[in-house]
Formats: sequence, C-alpha cells, structure tokens
Amino acid sequence: MPGPWSGNVPADCAASGILIPMGLLIDYFAAASDDDARAALADGPGDRFPTAGGPGIEPVVNLGKLEELLTGTTFEQQLDDPGSRPLIASGNDDQVLVIKLDDGLAGALAAAGRAELGELAMPWSQIEEFGGAADPAALADFLHRLQDLAQAAVSARCSVYCWVCV
Repeated sequence: MPGPWSGNVPADCAASGILIPMGLLIDYFAAASDDDARAALADGPGDRFPTAGGPGIEPVVNLGKLEELLTGTTFEQQLDDPGSRPLIASGNDDQVLVIKLDDGLAGALAAAGRAELGELAMPWSQIEEFGGAADPAALADFLHRLQDLAQAAVSARCSVYCWVCV
C-alpha cells in the first residue's frame, strides 16, 4: 500500500511502504478507557486494540489541520482547548506517548460521509507541514481507515488514541 508521501523514500525511513518522518512511529487505536490505552505505551497497540495505522500522520498538527477542515474549529482554538488531544501517558523520557483524540474529532470523523472525507484529502494534502509531498489518494485511504476506527469506537463507547514513538 502506498504511503501518503510521493517521491523517493529512503530505505531507513520506510516501513511497510509508508514513509515515517525521521523515525517517527505512529499508530491510531481504539480503547475502552484511558487506563486501557496506557497499556499500549511500552510496545504500541499491537494486536490488543483495533488500529488504523498511522502513516507518518502525527496527531497534533497534522490531525489538527484536518480537524480545522472537517469541523471548522481552528488550530488555535484546538491548542487553547485542554481537552484537545491530551497526553494520556509518556515514557522513555517522553520518547513514547499515548495521546487521546478528543471525542469531537472522533465523532466528526465517524459522522462524515466517505465522499466528504475523500474530498478533504486534497486540501489537507496542501498543508505546509506536508511540504507539498503528500499524496491525496493515500491520505484519503488513511482517512477512510481512521473513519472506520472512529465509527467502531463511537459505537462501542470507546475513544480513539494515538501511540507515538520518536
């Protein structure tokens, strides 16, 4: 499966065909509680939780810009909101994190139409943080997988989290 980045991918930055910026490993997953999500801190969510992968899409800025496009909540408003992507756990001198996506973003992802998310991939691919290298088709694929995860989480009264390893 192609990652969201186009162009040449250095061998040391690729994992399963997905570009991992500067060694950043990311996985989005659903868990029933913050305590359950903390269990992913050491080794990632693995097979213990439903996951959507995370092809180099970090949860604060990249998803923040997506949230702005999807809901109209500006990135600055998100930064001012302590409930927007709170840190649930950290380890290894803050090199490994579990961050919770706020329920508003998860709900918006779950409720969005598939076509709407697919159409958001193009303007999202143009954000400065992607440096013009993001592939809209791969971003749309990621958005649909993240939407599936959010829909499952919302229907099961769970939350969506992001595991990040620097």
